Amino acid sequence: MDTLRILYTEKTRRINETATMVAEILRQNNIRVSFQHDKRLEVMDQGRLILPDNYKDGDWFTPLDVARDAICDESYHNCNLFYRFGDHLNGKYPILKDSFARTGESM
Repeated sequence: MDTLRILYTEKTRRINETATMVAEILRQNNIRVSFQHDKRLEVMDQGRLILPDNYKDGDWFTPLDVARDAICDESYHNCNLFYRFGDHLNGKYPILKDSFARTGESM
């Protein structure tokens, strides 16, 4: 009998829990399962944010929302695979200019 291999990462709670749940159901149906850590599933480095002094964990931070949209737009719509998370792109995303001390990874 072949074994179904599930790619996962322990560094992301949702992926880890989902992989465990899927494996449990598969095993209940007599399907052998193995796990393999895959670095590609780990959380992307988002750089280093400059948060306001009054920021509390869980508060909404608009530049982070803009940065998420920007990386999707630049990477997928504009085919700019070298765009780094949080880059203001020479003023294209002005809110990001003073919001990141260091930009994050590219896609």
